[in-house]
Amino acid sequence: MDRDSSSYEPLRVAPKDRCDEIELRNLVHKSPKTDRKMTRDSSEDIEITEVSNERSESIKQSLRLRSESSGRSEKFLTENGRTLDSRGRSVIDVFGTEQNIGQNDWIKGRKLVYLSAACSSMCSILLGYDVGVMSGAKEYIQPDLQLTDIQTAVVVGSLNLVAAVGALIAGRAADTLGRRVAIAIACLVFIIGAGIMTVSPTFSSLLLGRIVTGIGVGMAMMIAPIYIAELAPPDIRGALVSLTDVSINFGILLGYGGSILFDEICEGDSQKWRAMVGAGIIPPALVLICLIIMPESPRWLISKRDPIAGYAVLVRILDDKKLAKENFDSMSDSISHHAREASWKEVLRPQDKAIKAAVTIGLGLGFWQQASGSEAAVYYSPEVLKNSGWEGRKILLGNVAVGLFKLLGEILAFGFLDKIGRRPLFIVSAITSSFCLFGMALAFFTDAGGSVALSMLCAFMFCFSLGMGPVTFVVASEIFPLAIRGKAMSLVVFLNRAMSGIIALSYTSLAYVFTPGGSFFGFALISLVSVWFYYKIVPETKGKTLEQITSELEVSASHSNLRMPQENNLNVRPV
Repeated sequence: MDRDSSSYEPLRVAPKDRCDEIELRNLVHKSPKTDRKMTRDSSEDIEITEVSNERSESIKQSLRLRSESSGRSEKFLTENGRTLDSRGRSVIDVFGTEQNIGQNDWIKGRKLVYLSAACSSMCSILLGYDVGVMSGAKEYIQPDLQLTDIQTAVVVGSLNLVAAVGALIAGRAADTLGRRVAIAIACLVFIIGAGIMTVSPTFSSLLLGRIVTGIGVGMAMMIAPIYIAELAPPDIRGALVSLTDVSINFGILLGYGGSILFDEICEGDSQKWRAMVGAGIIPPALVLICLIIMPESPRWLISKRDPIAGYAVLVRILDDKKLAKENFDSMSDSISHHAREASWKEVLRPQDKAIKAAVTIGLGLGFWQQASGSEAAVYYSPEVLKNSGWEGRKILLGNVAVGLFKLLGEILAFGFLDKIGRRPLFIVSAITSSFCLFGMALAFFTDAGGSVALSMLCAFMFCFSLGMGPVTFVVASEIFPLAIRGKAMSLVVFLNRAMSGIIALSYTSLAYVFTPGGSFFGFALISLVSVWFYYKIVPETKGKTLEQITSELEVSASHSNLRMPQENNLNVRPV
């Protein structure tokens, strides 16, 4: 099929605002139903691909995404039906099918998704291990470094307050540098902090290491759920994102186990607590190794004007080029409506109703999870058991029991999240947790003894972990539009960690002023109020793509209805 070269004319796509010009060297033949695009290489025959007018406009729009915010001048050219970037790389066929993508990947499809989710969720082990190990390590740190009770409380409680700041840093890093790079930074920061703590000779250096560690923990807590949510298909997304909370509990058990192990094999207070803290370097080191095979978020790549790499990741994780193309179109269309990255002002004082609704739900999720006093139960379970008459090794074994029940609840939530949905788990968890907290308060008021207090504590952690624990960051990672996802998620984690730090620092004072029974009675009342929030405000997101969740939230917000429709109308099997 020969054509005179003079018939080839560049098609220039009109820019939006100050968008860079994108030049497509194509021959366009108009017909009533399609645009026929013909491209030619100097050494190859002409290839013809038919694209509907609507499809063509969608493609053109996806190619000029993010140019205003990136500030870079980059042109995308089509040659032989392939899309080339400014460096001549050919990875994706926008108008057809590229035959070479995904053929040489040794791991792809669901296996790659599962592996990436498992590796990234290991970031949450950082927080869990710290929580668990510090409950035992502080008993040796205080006499070894001759710390006062106030200094010990500052070391224990400061992590969450600093983690709140780390979450804010992570939002900017994840949006600018990418999810994988942000995960790597979080792990490196934690390793540095844990190293400083391990060799600390004084309270000041110990607190410095604690601060650095807290920044790493906050960054990891914010990034991991977003990364998994943007990578996982809707039918397994809830379970995979909840792995982050399961990993926290696994980390807590590791911390408890590490406390018992190093208490046995090490001699002297100094060796014991330094070994406990130093072992925390192992999980982030493993995550750094796993990053070699973990792909970047396809949504982040497409939003950053790299549709080539974004499509390549979709082919890898879906292992189906047709399905990858459908999802690429859906993501590109959604991103085109939120092409400009939102500023902090637009997140903190949103004018858009959909963004305002999403931020309200997200902040509510972050607040109510910690307001129930779960952090006090975890951090100060030794004190709770000590106040009930237990001492010595029995307290360490009691800590392990609490951790096991917490892990059991989250394993059940892992299995039910994508079957019965998010809202039912939230509501059941909030109601049952409230009754368990009332039971704990009653056990203290009546001096029922350590066994009863431990039973109620284990029951509370089990019920909390059915919904309020793992599901919080599942929904938080799903409801935000991509333009604000990084910043908004960091804001949720900031509030969550700030609440956790406040409760951890103030529980001892609350127990002194109101007695342990009175403090848990107050937590029970707060937990009961949260039932209203989960029932009236929180939407159901089970089985929906992130783009569909955003679209439905926009529709419901425009009708002044904060919660989204509950039905699912998916037409394709998306990622």
